[in-house]
Amino acid sequence: GAVQTGKVTGKVLRGGEAVGDIAIEICATPSMFMRRGETPCNKAPYHESTKTDESGSFSFGEVPAGGSFRFAIKGGDKWSLSSFSSNCCSKLKPGKSYDIGSLTLKEN
Repeated sequence: GAVQTGKVTGKVLRGGEAVGDIAIEICATPSMFMRRGETPCNKAPYHESTKTDESGSFSFGEVPAGGSFRFAIKGGDKWSLSSFSSNCCSKLKPGKSYDIGSLTLKEN
């Protein structure tokens, strides 16, 4: 059958402050071995990308429920990956929304 999906929301912080207009992606296995123009998630079977709004908030609307995913966040021209502790979405139920809280963008 069709993959059951839900919505994942969260916020990106740097030094405790919300960060707007930051690219963020979600996928199961982000790769840090990228060619020019690629992103950590663009080769993953499931991936979504978006940008944070001025309050640092983001949402992904079609996340497969119950999966294990990581986030890739682009600060400046560098991507960083969320730690495994912020592995997302195993608690996500189909048709529901799950707030992962905040992800911290490392200071450059």
